Amino acid sequence: MQFCILFLFLLLIAPPLEAKQGCCSYHRGVCGSRCCDGTPLSPACRGSGSSYSTSVEKSSSYSYSKPRSGGIGPTAPVGPFYPHLVPNDAPKYTRKPFVFKIIDGYTFKLSTGEIIRLIGIDTPEFSKNPKAVKYSQRSSSNLTKVTSMGKSTTMVLRTLLEGKQVRIEHDAEIKDKYGRTLGYVFIDTGIAADSPEGTVLKKSFDMQNYSYVIREGKISVFVNTTMVNLGYASPITIPPNVKYAELFKQLYAKSRKHNRGLWK
Repeated sequence: MQFCILFLFLLLIAPPLEAKQGCCSYHRGVCGSRCCDGTPLSPACRGSGSSYSTSVEKSSSYSYSKPRSGGIGPTAPVGPFYPHLVPNDAPKYTRKPFVFKIIDGYTFKLSTGEIIRLIGIDTPEFSKNPKAVKYSQRSSSNLTKVTSMGKSTTMVLRTLLEGKQVRIEHDAEIKDKYGRTLGYVFIDTGIAADSPEGTVLKKSFDMQNYSYVIREGKISVFVNTTMVNLGYASPITIPPNVKYAELFKQLYAKSRKHNRGLWK
């Protein structure tokens, strides 16, 4: 039963499938008479017969806000987590931002073009750049192994986030020196923590080493801590963004102790 619930959960958070194989493969799939990013359908795809489009929201605004003290606080109005389907003849909506591209194990781009840097974690680089060389020297690992580890962490983050809507929580700083938005990232499941489904989902998450929080009675995956708990990221503390610093250290020690992810 637990694995069935987890399978259903992972199925629901998966990126939307194309209505027809090969149509809009690089444009978020088919949404009615166009690709989901607005690109016109090719002549071969116009007769695909799609009668539904992927999840869209009424709100045309999107903004981040700083969290309240002592809680997760107000967040970007990203709407429901699950990829619901709506009829093509429904009123026109504006799609809200989603995770468009995974850049590396700690950075991703939203569909708006905004770059998000996960606070509190660091991962190996997947290309042979100066940072990868430093990581290699610091960890006494050869450069090829470091870049291989970097590819693994990028793949894990892609599995967690790509194509999904997320909720962003800030710390003391909103941007880093490179202009990236700093954030703690959450995936809201919409499942009540005290429901039978929530009980099974929490147990499944515990078995899979996913890290989660309860917000307003519902379960949310905490992406930053999940990367550490899975063993695919190390903690990095850069003041003044230290809200979850101790939690990162605790989960890192646990992942190393149990030889998870990169620490096998």
